[in-house]
Amino acid sequence: MKTLAALLLTALLSSACSRQAPERPSPPAARAPAAPAPVPQPADVQDRYAALMQAVFGTHYRSATGDALAPMPDPDNPREQWRMVLEGVSATVLPTGETVLAVSGDSADDNGAAEGDQASPGFLSLYLLRQQGSQWRVLRRHENVARLGSHGRIGKASWIALGPDRTGLAVEDSMANRGERTVHLALFDPLAEQVTDLTGDGILIHSDNDDDCDESRERCWHNAARWHLAASNSPYYDLVLEIDSKVTIQTDGQREERAEHGTARYVFADGQYRPREGSNTVGVQ
Repeated sequence: MKTLAALLLTALLSSACSRQAPERPSPPAARAPAAPAPVPQPADVQDRYAALMQAVFGTHYRSATGDALAPMPDPDNPREQWRMVLEGVSATVLPTGETVLAVSGDSADDNGAAEGDQASPGFLSLYLLRQQGSQWRVLRRHENVARLGSHGRIGKASWIALGPDRTGLAVEDSMANRGERTVHLALFDPLAEQVTDLTGDGILIHSDNDDDCDESRERCWHNAARWHLAASNSPYYDLVLEIDSKVTIQTDGQREERAEHGTARYVFADGQYRPREGSNTVGVQ
């Protein structure tokens, strides 16, 4: 019996020793820190005139902003250089086969940005180019030929038939000050030997004080001219204005409105457009 009891005790001890404590679960593996998201880079401005601007300004062209930061002739002293921000505003193919690019320029600040002051005009430059294979070659440069517009921009530009087989650039140059707004029309011939405004100092085609016209104003006006070029025997077509004028007068609580319609015709003579028929009443207040 003692032998049997000893055998049973030995078996129990052996069984207890063979049992192992359950393993503790291993801690979760530390997660690797997430990689920082890439900083988005600003996309290049989609500049439809990029190829022409690069041909004209070379390494001064900035694809990220779609403009050029380049030295230009000082309009008041062509012997001096003036750092400007330049932007392509319009281009077309001339009947002679050249491509002409119109560029608006503004003075640059210390950081290379356009100053854009309200009182600062835009400076118009015209460039004639011809494509040879995949390359553009600059044929002629007419730089800073006119000061137009405000906030460093020349204004609304459009291409017109200036004469027989002659394409011109029309610019509507807008200015606003103290509730009054004016728009002048300027015309340019890109193929002229010396490019200047064919109207001289611009022809007034719009005048109003809409933003300063309330019950306290004794006189308000809104004068606007639709313009077009009419065929003539001159190298440059005649300029015709169709003018609608409205004046509102308030006196002693009474309000009176007067409306008029008129026309004016300009012809090109002695180097610029000059009045020939009718009267331009856009400036009458």
